[in-house]
Amino acid sequence: MKAIPSSSVTFARHVGNGLPFPLPPSQSRSSFVPPMTNLNAPTPFSMTSFYLASLCGLRAVEARKVTGRRFGTDADALWHGFKGHLDTADRIDLLLRDAAVAWPTAFAPSQVFGMSAVAEDDPFGPEWEPLDQAHAEDVWRSLTDVGQKSPFDILAACAAAWELKLTPVRLVGIDASTRIFAVGPSAVASLTNLFAENRDLDFTSQVACVASLPSHRHIAGLAAAVLNAQKGTTLLAPAESAKHKRPDMVVAGPDAFPSDLAWAQAQAGS
Repeated sequence: MKAIPSSSVTFARHVGNGLPFPLPPSQSRSSFVPPMTNLNAPTPFSMTSFYLASLCGLRAVEARKVTGRRFGTDADALWHGFKGHLDTADRIDLLLRDAAVAWPTAFAPSQVFGMSAVAEDDPFGPEWEPLDQAHAEDVWRSLTDVGQKSPFDILAACAAAWELKLTPVRLVGIDASTRIFAVGPSAVASLTNLFAENRDLDFTSQVACVASLPSHRHIAGLAAAVLNAQKGTTLLAPAESAKHKRPDMVVAGPDAFPSDLAWAQAQAGS
């Protein structure tokens, strides 16, 4: 298993929110669209984005309930006393493996990238390439405190690592009996905000996220962690999903992937 070389990805700074995100050399977002025949194949860009967004989400989990095991001076002291020959790349992977036990759709690459032939208890899979040490140090130093931001803003910060900009979606007519297909990160983040504000609603029971792209799957998965849900997000993809209970509504954002939206609407009979 080889590491992602630090030369494969360079870091730029997002003008809008000050968050760092990786850019492949000489690549723009418009030119970095994955091929339609292999949407989920990990690349240096998408793997780095996964790490940045995952750690951003994990910072939100830690801010909600401080454990002293993940980030901060106590966690640093614990790591230095434990690490032995391990390095920062190992530290990051261990944090994500631990978090994937509770929220696999948020922190397991096998779920985010839709990997096949991966054991259920292995969040990374045998083909996953970890960060190299220099790259891991860059990622670790890039972490920012999410503080007391809203769920939407937390997910927007996570999405920035994937070069996604989220837009609030207007939501009406949702109660505890409403079954929803959410399509696109903006819709997912908007629903996360609503469900955080209303204790009568249950995100993981009421919402299934239709997502084919790894970036969309990741933001959907992180929603459950941000909400401290008791289980992971339900992910559906047209290419792999069996029949699912017909939703009462489809909530889609402007960033919905066209084939995901078409499938969701067909399932809803709209």
